[in-house]
Amino acid sequence: ENNTDIPVIGVIPHSSRLTRQLKNKARKLPLVEQIEPEGVVSEGFKSLRTHLIFNAKKTDCDILLITGAGPDIGKSFISANLAVAMAMANKKVLLIDADARLGHLHDRFNLPNINGLVDYLVDDTIDAANSSYMIQTTLYENLHFIPRGKGHSHASELILNGKMKALLDFYRQFYDYIIIDTSPVMGTSDALSIGQLVDSVLFVVRYDVSNVKQVNYAIEKLQRANVKVEGIIFNDAKQSLIGAYNYHYGYEYKSKN
Repeated sequence: ENNTDIPVIGVIPHSSRLTRQLKNKARKLPLVEQIEPEGVVSEGFKSLRTHLIFNAKKTDCDILLITGAGPDIGKSFISANLAVAMAMANKKVLLIDADARLGHLHDRFNLPNINGLVDYLVDDTIDAANSSYMIQTTLYENLHFIPRGKGHSHASELILNGKMKALLDFYRQFYDYIIIDTSPVMGTSDALSIGQLVDSVLFVVRYDVSNVKQVNYAIEKLQRANVKVEGIIFNDAKQSLIGAYNYHYGYEYKSKN
């Protein structure tokens, strides 16, 4: 916060159990609700959910873009689990994998990567009103999903062709939240393009992976494109940091009263 002037709106704690699950090659990308439904990580997502619900930009549908500076920060982990948390609070959610080159959100839900976003963007014969074939159901009643589809090296140009905006405008009427996971800012310009179309941009940083220089550079890059970052999600935070974070805000709150 001191270095970016952007508030931390969510802190997702480190979980040794989840880390072990991720290292186990026999298991793929677990969802927190399936592994630790009552753990500290789950509570972190519930707290983030509460903040977003009470600070929603719009009353009909809020479109959220989740990105970060570079790889290995857990932005897809955040996107998937936030979508599940929202759906479990009886919010109708559409999760879109817009990482057009390396997106793998489908693995988290054991769904096929077919008829995805990129396929829609490259097909001039299909408009948004006829794109429902892309939407996949998940194990969660209120959560629908659009996979990445075929990878494409010119994703940024596809996003700018107007079809992405038409898609989001069309699906606003059916959902409370649309959550979009996209590629890191330092790797592509996708986040800059999609950022023009959404209500809020959330920026993921990860303990012991992200560094201040990269984070500042990426945020400045977004801001130069007139994309405002609403808040930072601090991922994989160690318990000692969470204690300091809670103490800081508890102290500030008491001081003001």
